[in-house]
Amino acid sequence: MRTLSSTLIDTENFTFTIDDFQSALSILEEIIMEQIGAERKKIKDEQIRTGRKVTIKDINQSYLDTLQKMIDLLPVFKNLYSFYSVYSHFVAFLEEEKKRYLHIYNSD
Repeated sequence: MRTLSSTLIDTENFTFTIDDFQSALSILEEIIMEQIGAERKKIKDEQIRTGRKVTIKDINQSYLDTLQKMIDLLPVFKNLYSFYSVYSHFVAFLEEEKKRYLHIYNSD
């Protein structure tokens, strides 16, 4: 019986290199930075439309939770030494983006 994974990927010949991993994380970084930009625009538009200052109460908690879940994955890579190093840099990026995101709601 063939499973979905065996249909999609020839697991015997499948390799996922550190470069592949880094490339995938780079794409995620771009998506996250675009999301921050979209949030900034949304906030600016909301302030113009309503005339009220957007506050910390307006945070997209789902977005923050997603960032935190990716951060919390770091221990999974602990014994995958080469991948751990790459992912730990990604986690540092995520932590910084969380700060930038929260700063949107604290800035004047």
